[in-house]
Amino acid sequence: MDIGTRSQCARPPAVGGRSAGERCIVCEQGDIALFLEIERVPILCGRLCRSLSAARRIPTARMRLAFCRGCGHVFNSEFDAGVLEYNSEYENALHYSAHFRDYENALVDELIRRYELRNRTVVEIGCGDGEFLETLCRRGGNRGFGFDPSHAPDGYGGRRDGNVVISREYYGSKHAALHADLICSRHTLEHIAEPRQFLTSIRQSTGRSGVAVFFEVPNALYTLRDGGIWDLIYEHCSYFTPTSLERVFSESGYVPLGVAEAYGGQFLTIHASMTEEACDGNNEMDVTELAARLIHSPQSITAR
Repeated sequence: MDIGTRSQCARPPAVGGRSAGERCIVCEQGDIALFLEIERVPILCGRLCRSLSAARRIPTARMRLAFCRGCGHVFNSEFDAGVLEYNSEYENALHYSAHFRDYENALVDELIRRYELRNRTVVEIGCGDGEFLETLCRRGGNRGFGFDPSHAPDGYGGRRDGNVVISREYYGSKHAALHADLICSRHTLEHIAEPRQFLTSIRQSTGRSGVAVFFEVPNALYTLRDGGIWDLIYEHCSYFTPTSLERVFSESGYVPLGVAEAYGGQFLTIHASMTEEACDGNNEMDVTELAARLIHSPQSITAR
């Protein structure tokens, strides 16, 4: 795809790499540095278009990536959630890949084993077409409730396991009666403009302790370290590092139980709890050097 010259697409910010008045959306500290600016990014790369002309009409916006020296979080300082609309035309499923299915099946087995998910209730937030949730319920004999405004009822071959119900609405306090044993969410948190508020709302809506929590997001370190530039899209307002992922859960009233890289380093996973178990705290990493490299040499990513 022709996205213009490098000078048009990616460059260090014009004003000294600093962001006056910005605060980190994870730790709310103000020690923020801008390190990469990308012009004319399509605001919805996951929307399926029926024609070339329709694709070319997708609006664009500017992306200005900043990182927080306090917690290591990377985020788009100019993200505007108001320009996005997630509906049934949005499609980002990966399970058509046999390689990804192998990973996902192994993850299902791990979650069933770790949390003894047999005849339990599972809630998935941002469930997409429901493939993962249905597999988790089918293999463990569980009941599943998925929530996703972009869910297309006929998008999964028009079939649905009787133990899985998907709603095109947001998870909230009215769903506390579901009494979830596991709340999971995969590749959704990076789309949320206010992740602390989002996570706090989930915890408050659940209304009880003892609920296991599992989230998966793209790994910002893979993007910066290994040139995984396909995750630099407008929909991703957040790029989590191990430290910032652990921090946002801690700041939102959870107890992180472990952060790990997955899928060849492309993803980060976090297990957390709404109880008072201790965190191992072995996930200290820093993105300062990686971001500084881009400030002085943006071609280190765009040339890959």
